[in-house]
Amino acid sequence: LKFTMERASETPDIFLLRNFLTSLECQRIQSMARHNNNTQRSPAGTISRERDERARKNCLVAWLPSLPSAAAKFDDEMARYNDVIPNLVASASNILLTPSILSHPTAGVEDLQVLEYGPGGEFVLHHDGESRILTVLYYLNGVGGTWFPLADVAVDDADAIERRKKSWSMPNNRKEALDLIECRNMTPGKNGLLIRGTTKCPSGEKTVHDALEAMDDDSDDKHVIEINAGDAIAFYNCLDDGSGRFDWRSIHCGLPTSEEDHVRNKWVANHWFRLNYLDGME
Repeated sequence: LKFTMERASETPDIFLLRNFLTSLECQRIQSMARHNNNTQRSPAGTISRERDERARKNCLVAWLPSLPSAAAKFDDEMARYNDVIPNLVASASNILLTPSILSHPTAGVEDLQVLEYGPGGEFVLHHDGESRILTVLYYLNGVGGTWFPLADVAVDDADAIERRKKSWSMPNNRKEALDLIECRNMTPGKNGLLIRGTTKCPSGEKTVHDALEAMDDDSDDKHVIEINAGDAIAFYNCLDDGSGRFDWRSIHCGLPTSEEDHVRNKWVANHWFRLNYLDGME
């Protein structure tokens, strides 16, 4: 299958990559994560709203090497799939990063993080963190539930462009971002951008199922995008002015999965592309 790319949000810049992974690649990544069960794959901690990077619940985590040289150090099971992850890195970086960034000496990519969420598993609202200029999130089994409450969804009119120029609802820090979401009573499916799987939807308090059930007849479904296994989204975490400042409009969460999804846990993986020095970069 050939992948396609389309803009999903004007601010922050979010792009939808259809068919970015093949079914076999999705299966191989899951297989490698399971294979590392006794070494790299471990339960994440309980929810902590003070440390966004650890704000996960009921989630198993595996780290798989992104570079061929690192993967070669693993056993035969890893060696069989040695090209899968490096090929993803090459494809994503060449499409989504400029030559000036790719050639910069501080540019790099972290190991692939593979997450398996069980029933009730979630990742609360968070920003992906310092120096991570680009996140590519891969949906490995078609279970979605990623919500960007402050995303200004892409529409074909001049208003979207004008809002972008005016830095629409630009929060300057985490507190301002969370306050903005709370004071506007933002809801998945009605506000921002919701990435929803075509398999069973997550459910629970303020989750996909409830949000869609609560949508009025006049609600605009432009706030919802459905994905399949093998699709991915890419979004930028910093402002595009070269300052390295966070774009807090990229704050997002993984909504809780439902008890009904226990036979098909949510499998996602992500790459974080880094640039440790941003001053003057375009």
